[in-house]
Amino acid sequence: MQSETYRLAVRGQTDLHLGALPTTKVNFNKVMTSQGLNKLRGFRVADFNITLTALPGKPNMFGTAFIPNPSPQTLTVGNVTQDLFVDGTSIGNTTINNLILRPGDNYVPITSMTDQAAVIELLTTKFQNGIVPVDIRGRTVVYNGQRLPYFERAFASTPLSTSMDIGAALKKVGLDIRVLTGAGGALPTS
Repeated sequence: MQSETYRLAVRGQTDLHLGALPTTKVNFNKVMTSQGLNKLRGFRVADFNITLTALPGKPNMFGTAFIPNPSPQTLTVGNVTQDLFVDGTSIGNTTINNLILRPGDNYVPITSMTDQAAVIELLTTKFQNGIVPVDIRGRTVVYNGQRLPYFERAFASTPLSTSMDIGAALKKVGLDIRVLTGAGGALPTS
């Protein structure tokens, strides 16, 4: 997860037996270098939408994350839940269900449960342009109902950051960020 490249070594000795041929000893001593996940550099939220009518405890943000995989490996990860922070303030969590990281560019659906009141407070006090820097920290990884501590540690040790245009998302649902931040404008009438 952390490395741009990593080395894999296979060393050992075994017996090789094939059909009627005599058994022979085989020595393995091979080291190869491969591309790693490079801290998932390039991660971003490609697009997202907010709903203001979600029931408590249900997702209120839906979108797509871009996760690059420069390695040659396909990794079946499972359900990944990550905590979301803005300026050190927790604003909720996001989940990627059934994450499979294939080599190359991966676009995966995400759902989030965010504290919309906390986000509005941040917009009105610190991020009046609507662009919010979000820090993402891994919390849990579950595959077939089983927690996977090795993936959890990898995601927890690889914090991600992205900027999200909350102002544009609010505009899609009919709210003008200029009204929320006191910069003028008017709420839509419906």
